[in-house]
Amino acid sequence: MHPEHRNELLLDYLDRFVIAHRRGPTLVVLSREFHVSETVIRRDLRLLREHSCVTWLPHTPYTLRVVQKQPETATD
Repeated sequence: MHPEHRNELLLDYLDRFVIAHRRGPTLVVLSREFHVSETVIRRDLRLLREHSCVTWLPHTPYTLRVVQKQPETATD
């Protein structure tokens, strides 16, 4: 799966998970859901964090939530 596509799916999954559970999934849950290693997920999430899309929740370094969706504006 292309990393950018996986990042979009990650954001969507995180968003839905937070709505359903009021918390974010762990790296273990994410790696199972996306069938990739925790290392790969961690790398993807680091990129998303740099773009202010996700954050760690304070009670555990492995629980995440969406903080801001990237604006869907066409820039031509």
